[in-house]
Amino acid sequence: MFIFSYIIIMYSEARFCGFSFKVWFGKFEPASLLKELIVEDGDIVLCGFNSFDEIDLSEEIMGDGHDIKSICDYSLVANAAVFCGIKTYILDVKNIGVCVCNKGRLVDIADRVSNPFEDEYGESNKLKIISASGGRVALFVDSDCLVDSHWDKIKDDADIVVCINQGNSIITQEEVRLLASVYSKPYIYIDDNGAEWRQTV
Repeated sequence: MFIFSYIIIMYSEARFCGFSFKVWFGKFEPASLLKELIVEDGDIVLCGFNSFDEIDLSEEIMGDGHDIKSICDYSLVANAAVFCGIKTYILDVKNIGVCVCNKGRLVDIADRVSNPFEDEYGESNKLKIISASGGRVALFVDSDCLVDSHWDKIKDDADIVVCINQGNSIITQEEVRLLASVYSKPYIYIDDNGAEWRQTV
């Protein structure tokens, strides 16, 4: 079954393969999220890279920043897991990643593994698989979703793939559809303006 939702509103939702996702588009504003999204136990809230401007990690570490804390606080109030795209810097080092918080706790910041377009943001060395109430979630950050070998690595270890991509690219969407089909993986893909998911492949 193929489900397609590419929309320009503030939120969307998908429920499939044992997972329930709520997707938020736009700036990360906890008051708006709490008002607009009805989050149920076990939901995963997904937010794209337009949620924040670049985050100064040194301020966050010293306790002077509030962006990552606001994600944690929202996850506690909403009683949900939150995956939020963030761009960070500390001194001259920039990274692009997904901040994962669950019920008030910072679980991980998964940085992008590949940088095929050689932009200013760095790369890490490990793909992340996050345990959630519905199963195991392979997290592809930005251009990670375009790399065939990444899909091959997670094919036996993840129940679903979550792709959070910066910007808005028809080419990226098509590539994700192709790779998900090749590896028979259900996925949800979000970018700054929309969400797409495939339940069975």
